[in-house]
Amino acid sequence: MPVKINAVSSGAATANSGTFWVHASDSSAVNQAATLRLEISTNKNFASPILSQSIATKAEDGLTAKLTINTLTPGVTYYYRFIDASSSAVSLDGVFKTAPTADSAAALKFAFSGCADGRYAPFPVVNWETTNPGYDFFIMNGDAAYPTDENLTSPGVLNVITDTPEVILSSARGKLLANLLPAVNAAGATTQSSLQSLYRSQGVYASYDNHETGDSYLEAGGAPFELLSDPKMNT
Repeated sequence: MPVKINAVSSGAATANSGTFWVHASDSSAVNQAATLRLEISTNKNFASPILSQSIATKAEDGLTAKLTINTLTPGVTYYYRFIDASSSAVSLDGVFKTAPTADSAAALKFAFSGCADGRYAPFPVVNWETTNPGYDFFIMNGDAAYPTDENLTSPGVLNVITDTPEVILSSARGKLLANLLPAVNAAGATTQSSLQSLYRSQGVYASYDNHETGDSYLEAGGAPFELLSDPKMNT
């Protein structure tokens, strides 16, 4: 089976829209990009899907892809999955709920956390869908990944003064994927669970903090005054 669908997630819900994300690879392709089909249904068994749309991962995006759907109904729970028709590969199912309309009185159940430093894995929420079912959404309140990379000026330490935005983004993307994809050994056996259970069990809203923006180098104190005119700080 050349196509492997590794992780799914959804988020940024509004009353009528949501964004759906996937990480997948195709070992038979030159750059390993994969073309999939996103299915969305109001039925967890995916009877009569309300949407079926093509989506392709890209090598330059770390073999990820995302698609925003703007034709959803307010306050409805949806189920989604990604399928590769040629190989019959099917992702794990995900759950997503649209926001209520602005003028409606609706009860909400949500959770929040932050600072998913991979050094502290395995995380205690790896079985989230069985221990915390039924949340309307989850808020990742910053530091969804802690970028470290051998390509940084000082390996393992982000420095917004010397590291380019491209390097910082690439490192952040890699560490986020590391948190979402289970660790496996040379024999292919899973050796450490991931945050995939958390990210697919409900929609996610995410905010930035210092580690995503690459200023871990400055976290022990205020930024130097001269950085105020640095274009990299204007993001």
